[in-house]
Parts: sequence; C-alpha cells; structure tokens
Amino acid sequence: MNYFKKDGIVYAFSDEQLGQGYGSDMEPMTSEELDAHLNPPKPKEQLQAEYTAFMQSILDGRAQDYGYDSVATAVTYAEEPSVPKFQEEGKAFRSWRSAFWAKGYEIMAQVEGGERGLPTNEELLAELPTFPLEPQEEATAEPEVV
Repeated sequence: MNYFKKDGIVYAFSDEQLGQGYGSDMEPMTSEELDAHLNPPKPKEQLQAEYTAFMQSILDGRAQDYGYDSVATAVTYAEEPSVPKFQEEGKAFRSWRSAFWAKGYEIMAQVEGGERGLPTNEELLAELPTFPLEPQEEATAEPEVV
C-alpha cells in the first residue's frame, strides 16, 4: 500500500491505482508520518490505566506467590498477631505496596512533566522497589514407602 496526504487527509493506494494516476496531485507520506498515523499516541488516561493495571498485577502476583489471593488480602494480616508469620508478611506487603505506588506515581509524574520518556513495562519494573521477603516454602514430608 502507498500512502499520501492532502489537506490533512490520508489516502492509501495500491500499486495498480498509482499506475492509473491516483495520488499524482498528493504528497507521499514519509515513514515517520505513516508510523505516527498508524500508531497514534495513546491518551494520557489510557497510559495511566495501563501502567496502573500492570503495577497492580505485579503486587497481586507477588502476594499470590505467598498464597494470598491479592496484595489487599495480604496487608489485612499486618495487625493480626495470632500467627506471627502472617503478621510479618502482612507488614512487609503493606510497606512494600506503599513504596511501590509512591515510586510508580513519581515515575508517571516525570513522564507527564516531560522530564523523561515513557518507560517500557520492563524498564518500569526495574525501577520499582522489590519485595523484601523471600517466599517461605512449606516443608513437605515424603511419604514413607513400606
């Protein structure tokens, strides 16, 4: 397909149409113009929603590594003293969640302010704080063979 522009409108013609004279009074689009036309920038609200969903999935995924259904559930154990392991994890998740979102919002503000470019998910993840605890594996006894 061959792309042209005229009066702010984009036209696309096949090679056959070009041979018939279509587009002769139009300006060919550069590869940069075509890329911008076919891949317009996402609205700010959409980008924020995508980053928020990505960040929440990281938090929830880590909580699931510990057997919780979400980070929201994990933090409910922070003030539960009856099982020290759960309380320790709850406090760690609560603290990490706060630091994680604070850094994420700082990065988003820098992007919005033009101080930096839009990071990929991988770049964003590399800048966010990591969870401070390692998952504790449950001890499983091997069945005894008789």
